[in-house]
Amino acid sequence: MVNPARPSGQFTGSSESLLALALTVPLTVIYVILVVLSGGTATTLAWFPVACVLLLALSSFEFALALVVVSLFVNIHVWGFNSAVWSALPLGAAFLLKYKDFEWRELANPLTFPILVYGACILPSFLNASQPLTCLVMLFNAAAFAIVLHVLVMALRSHEDIRRLAALYLGMALLNTAHVFFLYLSGVSRPFGFAGLMFVDLSAFSVCLAATMSIVSRGRQRIGLLVLSLVLTVGLVLTQTRNTWLSAIITLAFLGLYVAV
Repeated sequence: MVNPARPSGQFTGSSESLLALALTVPLTVIYVILVVLSGGTATTLAWFPVACVLLLALSSFEFALALVVVSLFVNIHVWGFNSAVWSALPLGAAFLLKYKDFEWRELANPLTFPILVYGACILPSFLNASQPLTCLVMLFNAAAFAIVLHVLVMALRSHEDIRRLAALYLGMALLNTAHVFFLYLSGVSRPFGFAGLMFVDLSAFSVCLAATMSIVSRGRQRIGLLVLSLVLTVGLVLTQTRNTWLSAIITLAFLGLYVAV
């Protein structure tokens, strides 16, 4: 929800986040050197850099928000959940630290009721679950989605904030599409890029996002977005996933009808 009474949450570094970054880089280098020299495993090697990233996310809401977008394209699973799900936790914490004055009534937005309905539809499945405790734990996926959704609604204060976030998403989609092109030219018959199988959904959304942004843009920016949409579409076609093709086509058709009407 855009609230003009509070400052716009732009992607600019605060003194705390800059200090955290200044401490993170040398400490990470030192840690990596020490672990390598001591013969540490790759898992051990990763813990400290991950902790540094979490420190940065907690000290800068803008970094935490960017981390969520980037983690969507990182095909890494930890304890049964992918990186995007885990990134919702530092995002929620960073939001609470930065926007201590938010009002709980802001949680009520047009998407709250559909989410509650979705949650209610999930509950009957527990009656048939062979492992109800495992199913309960897996609901963390839905909780992470709700956290990200409500934080976005409350924290994005201006059109510029939305454009910056969309630009980051489209940039990551373009990078993965470039990887798809590379894999296809290397002989892979059905490439998905570094994002893995989830790229088909991410790519379909990016095509629709670029097309939507082109409608509200002008001049060279509109042309660039249309070209980007075409490039992303080619990458999506190369994945040979027909259901996402259909989803993107239907979405673009409704977008066209909306614009026409």
